[in-house]
Amino acid sequence: IYVNSIAALPDGSALVGGDCGALHHVTKGPDGKFGLGELIEGFVKVDGHTATVNTIATLPDGSALVGGNDGALYHVTKGPDGKFGLSERIEGFKNMSSEAASMYTITALPDGSALVGGARGALYHAAKGPDGKFGLGERIKGFVDKDGNISAVCAVAAFSDSNALVGGFYGTLYHATKPELSVATLKQNLDKIVSEDV
Repeated sequence: IYVNSIAALPDGSALVGGDCGALHHVTKGPDGKFGLGELIEGFVKVDGHTATVNTIATLPDGSALVGGNDGALYHVTKGPDGKFGLSERIEGFKNMSSEAASMYTITALPDGSALVGGARGALYHAAKGPDGKFGLGERIKGFVDKDGNISAVCAVAAFSDSNALVGGFYGTLYHATKPELSVATLKQNLDKIVSEDV
């Protein structure tokens, strides 16, 4: 099994994800060494088959968002027994062709929301609704390369003001800013901050 993503948690433990639905909570034992804790079960594709865990982002409250292939996004939280589990499945992660997309990156924002990026122009703002559950807003449009072609969203870095830099193929780099950034939409005229030869 390949290890695709690791994310540290505020309590000193970590979540480790790989292929074949492998998602583990890793903790230190009495000897101070890390060991693989419980397998967090239930990470599957939208068609019910096991999914690859591509990316993990820890949130300020100690929970995490976990993304994979075929549009599977989960909110992972601790239960009363102190063990992590998949608390909710978040549907609707699609690319510019309205197909379920693989997720390549999830980045938590200081306000507790997150930017989720993936294949073929898939970029979403994931935020909690009034019911306390995460949801994906509309796909953030306009993420294209320097030639106007659809670009995958490969990397996102957040700043303390909840703005972010979003990068993709062929030198594509955008500055995603608030107040335009919201669950509903990010305006298509994003502030492109690099030249073609970056």
